[in-house]
Amino acid sequence: MLDGPFLVNGTVFALSTAGRNYQLLHSFIDFTPVTGVSYDGFAPFAGLVLSGKWLYGTTFEGGQTWQDHEAYAHYSGTVFAVNTNGDGLVGNWPPPVYSTLYIFTGLPGASVGNDGAYPPSSASLAYVNASPHPLMYRTTAGGGDNGIGTLFVLTQVTPPTMMVRHKPRSGVQAAAVEVAYDDPTSTFSLQAAAAASGPGLAVEHAVIPYSEPVTNTKYFRVVAYVTNPPVVVTLPATDVSANDAVLNGTVVPSAPFATAWFRYGSNTQYLAGATAKQLVTAYLTNAIAISNALSTLNAGATYHCQLVASNSIGITYGNDQSFTTFAGATAPDVVTLAAVGVTSNTATFTGTVNPNGANTYAYYQYGTDMSYGSQTSDTPVSAVNTNAVGVTNGAAMLLPGTLYDFQLVAVNSAGTTYGGNQQFVTPGPPGAQTGQASQISSSGATLGGYVFPNTLDTTAWFEYGLDTNYTAGTIGTTVVGASNFTGLAANTNCHYQLVASNSLGISYGGDESFPTPLGALPVAVTGSASNVTTTSALLSGTVNPEGIATMGYFYYFSPQTGASGFSAPQAVGSGTGPVPFSLVVTGLAPNTLYNFQAVGTNTIGSGAGYGNYMPFTTPGLLPDVVTLDATYTNGIPVINGTVNGHGTGFSWYFEVGYAPDLYDFNFGNGYATNNSAQVFSVAMTSYLPLYHSTTYYDTLIAYNAWGYANNSYIVKSFTTPP
Repeated sequence: MLDGPFLVNGTVFALSTAGRNYQLLHSFIDFTPVTGVSYDGFAPFAGLVLSGKWLYGTTFEGGQTWQDHEAYAHYSGTVFAVNTNGDGLVGNWPPPVYSTLYIFTGLPGASVGNDGAYPPSSASLAYVNASPHPLMYRTTAGGGDNGIGTLFVLTQVTPPTMMVRHKPRSGVQAAAVEVAYDDPTSTFSLQAAAAASGPGLAVEHAVIPYSEPVTNTKYFRVVAYVTNPPVVVTLPATDVSANDAVLNGTVVPSAPFATAWFRYGSNTQYLAGATAKQLVTAYLTNAIAISNALSTLNAGATYHCQLVASNSIGITYGNDQSFTTFAGATAPDVVTLAAVGVTSNTATFTGTVNPNGANTYAYYQYGTDMSYGSQTSDTPVSAVNTNAVGVTNGAAMLLPGTLYDFQLVAVNSAGTTYGGNQQFVTPGPPGAQTGQASQISSSGATLGGYVFPNTLDTTAWFEYGLDTNYTAGTIGTTVVGASNFTGLAANTNCHYQLVASNSLGISYGGDESFPTPLGALPVAVTGSASNVTTTSALLSGTVNPEGIATMGYFYYFSPQTGASGFSAPQAVGSGTGPVPFSLVVTGLAPNTLYNFQAVGTNTIGSGAGYGNYMPFTTPGLLPDVVTLDATYTNGIPVINGTVNGHGTGFSWYFEVGYAPDLYDFNFGNGYATNNSAQVFSVAMTSYLPLYHSTTYYDTLIAYNAWGYANNSYIVKSFTTPP
């Protein structure tokens, strides 16, 4: 029959010769209005062949496979078989069994097809009941190598039989269906979804219900496939720590559904427990990765594990794997390394962490001092690392030209470890400080200043003029120091300032000024310092009076303490050549750096000639030593004394001898640093070769980098016991 309940696809039916007992055996559903999918062909024009309880026939069109339904709504015909068991009355269950035996692949409209297309309606299949399987012969109207039809033979495989174990009903989630073939070595199984109230779509390797739109009869379309036991591989455990591990493996379900779980224990009996079962959904040979995390394991223990999987055919036990948890965690080892990639507002911190057997997280804390105040995000360090691993993290939105401190911190279950502090400076605009002018004459001067480049290539120059507009010009230099310029007018007040620039900005050192004299200024040259003591020094230099009566003196200051002063002036005459002069300055501080310069002033003009700066350092104070009387403890003499090191390290020892000026032995030999008198003692318990009942003389000696104490050799005496 060509027409039927699904559009005009056709049916196969049974009817008694008396016109009664109509039975619908199969409705072709080549193209449904809901899914647009072609299943089993349509237009069964040709007659049927009866063999036993099976009818065999062809459809002129249709037979699209499920995988190809996107491209075409109709294909080139099918060969089919339908059961005549008489159980397929409309509304009864189960429906008659239908099997599509072959689908032709010659495309509609194509000039060439591989196996043919459109079995014609003029004749039925030629059926030969051959052994071991019947044969069916037929022609097609299209397709083939030349596009004009084929002659084919189809070996008939006994169509499948179907048994429904559970009829779908309200509340039942699935209907299990078995399809058995003649081959006794294979088992075919399917899983059916619950019956739905409306049409559904059958997809490959699953069964989805659909309903005919006219009778609302519910059917299941099935596809059979071979099911075998799962294929299981147990893989090595990962992320092993003192108390944790992740078990791994793969499962080939060999069916749409399989269930997998791990067994584990101290041996291959796996008695410690099993993980939760996991549903594995895949088809045939797809290997699915399975993992499960274990916790609360015993530290320092060896475990065995095995992956197990089962499906409807059977259960498979995977191979054994073993792993050993770490012996026990300790606090991590942490090393803070130098920052890299430092820019004006970003930096990358580096360091290393050894997790010492436990999962660890690490972060950096940073700030403008060692209180830090900011920190990076956490970086995990797995316990599987048995050696130190690098940890990097970055900071942004830093301030240019700023000193930063940073520190790596790591935390695990055993404790927290703080790495050492490291520092870096972000690049920034340069720092500039205008210095004093020197070598001033009526027509020129030497300008000085200081530049801090802030880690970047920097250019520096002086700008000058009669006021702070500095319109007279500039003197360029890329060397921090001084620049000479000439062409000044006598008796003029000159302003100048140092300017520095790098890629991040420009800085101005501040205004300084000096007057040029009416006439030539003295030319001063700074010499050297000599006879330097803890509180005084003899400074020397030369002054050229330039023909004018001139006085010379020295200016000195300490960059260490900020103290400064002037020497008394000394007349150097009115000649035209350099005149040496020397002056003593007093009131200096011990162990202190000083800079000094020679200065010459004359009786005319409004300035002075300044020499260059030269350094000297005063020595530190010698230690103060006092030898004290000996004391006795239980009859044992103890020699004593005090030393004041005045803040400088010193060595000390006692000299002991038979006479006040004859010392044969040294005792003590210590090193100390203090800033007040400290007592040092040595007990004469078993010192050899001192004699019993003998009087000895002792004195305390101390010295530092500048020499021995001035007041050593204060002599005391003691007597050894009998």
